[in-house]
Amino acid sequence: MTASTGYRAQECASITPRGFNLDDDQPVVMIDARVSKRRKHDIQELRRDVADEFRRWLIGKDPDVRLWPG
Repeated sequence: MTASTGYRAQECASITPRGFNLDDDQPVVMIDARVSKRRKHDIQELRRDVADEFRRWLIGKDPDVRLWPG
């Protein structure tokens, strides 16, 4: 995740499946302002191939549970 977004480990640890919007023309992942290094809501664009991998990986995951340990 950090290689595809530039997010720090703490920021990645805050992401839940709800943080992804993979179905728009430009897929994105979002970080809440409380954990963003810039202290504002961050939206990071994802490459289409990366978004496709996330889409498959997210199937069946609880939308409110963090995806990575902190």
